Amino acid sequence: TRGGGWSRGEGVGRAARAAGLEAARALRRKAPPGMALARRHSARLVEKPSLRTRSTFEIATHELGGETLDVPAQFAEGVREPLQDVARNLERWVDAIVVRTYAQAKVTAIASAAPRMRVINALTADEHPCHALPDMLPIRQHWGRSRGSIAPRAAHGRPPATARTPPAPLPLFFPSPFPFWLMS
Repeated sequence: TRGGGWSRGEGVGRAARAAGLEAARALRRKAPPGMALARRHSARLVEKPSLRTRSTFEIATHELGGETLDVPAQFAEGVREPLQDVARNLERWVDAIVVRTYAQAKVTAIASAAPRMRVINALTADEHPCHALPDMLPIRQHWGRSRGSIAPRAAHGRPPATARTPPAPLPLFFPSPFPFWLMS
C-alpha cells in the first residue's frame, strides 16, 4: 500500500518488521535485478551529509530499476517554500522519499503532509529506524530466525547505538573503538 515507510521507529511492531523482511527476502529470491522498482521514482532529501547513505540508496534504487531525484538540501529549511508544500509536490511525482536530516520533526512533517508517499527515515538526531533492519535479513536467512541471536553492530558507537531503532527481536551489541565507547 502507499503511504507506508519507516519515518519513525516507534509503532513498528513485530508483524510490520516481519512483513518488511519477508518482502525483502521475496525480492531477493524472485525479482530479477532491475525489475522490482521499474517505472518507479524515489526522491532523496539529504540535509545531513553522508557518502554511504546517499550512494547506497541511489545504487539500490537503480539496481532495482527505479529512478532517483536528488532534492537540494536547502528545501529542508522551508525558506523558499514550506516543507509541507515540498512534500505535497513530491507526493505527486515520486513513490517514496529518503530523508536524512537533523530534526525528526522534518521527517514527521513530510510524512504528515504527504500521506500517500512512502517516507524512509535514513537518519535524524532522534531516530534511525533503518539501521537495525539490515542485520535481521541475513540472520533470518542463515538461521531461519533471529530470536536468541546477538547482532553485532560495527560502527562508531554513539549515533547508531543511541538513536532509536525499531525494537529488535534480538539484543544488539555495539563494539566500537575507544574514542566512541558508550558510557553507561
